[in-house]
Amino acid sequence: METIEIKSVAHLSELVDDKFDDEDETTVIYRGLEDVGYTLQPKVGRPGIKFKGKDLTPQNEKRIIELFKRRSTGLTPLNAADEWELLAIARHHGLPTRLMDWTRNPLVAAYFAVRRKLDCDSVIYAWRCPKECLSTCLEKPFEINEVTRYIPRHVVARIRAQSGLFTAHPYPYSPLQEPGLVKLLIPNKDELRKQIKRSLWRLGVDEATMYPDLDGTARHIEWLQTDCH
Repeated sequence: METIEIKSVAHLSELVDDKFDDEDETTVIYRGLEDVGYTLQPKVGRPGIKFKGKDLTPQNEKRIIELFKRRSTGLTPLNAADEWELLAIARHHGLPTRLMDWTRNPLVAAYFAVRRKLDCDSVIYAWRCPKECLSTCLEKPFEINEVTRYIPRHVVARIRAQSGLFTAHPYPYSPLQEPGLVKLLIPNKDELRKQIKRSLWRLGVDEATMYPDLDGTARHIEWLQTDCH
């Protein structure tokens, strides 16, 4: 996988213009990770997610989603139109599913890569993928046989604020290794991560805009007015 070291937000913007522009049949999506050591795979398949000491199975995942469906009634602004939307809402509220979060906005991905103060390198993955595969042409989430891009309706404010979309993984226990992936490394040196976070804030990308609710606003004010990083 090609790796490029990011030097600043301006450098990231130049890369997007020079290397990641959309083409006729493809588009580029981004995913930011705080630790370069994290695997590029959905939460339901990550090594630390267990049930009774064992990896989750599709049956476990279906059970999780069924429980979420029953208990979220009346708690969401809109009812999920189908199983895809239900998975999207569940994922954005932290449940382990076979969906993995991405964004069309590289600055959003950069924010999630440097959001917290950690002693590690961060990373943004840029993936050039086919433009096809909207929800109207997809099979059911548990019936797909290849990694599939899914763009939901903006049924959750966070999805809209984060320019969010997902990839759905038929084999979530294996890290994504598709052609067209590029690793944009943000090294943990010379306070670069902190500088990038402040640059993003000046451009309007911060905790309050990424999480447009009282919790996000409170966390952003804490960051602005204290030594919290």
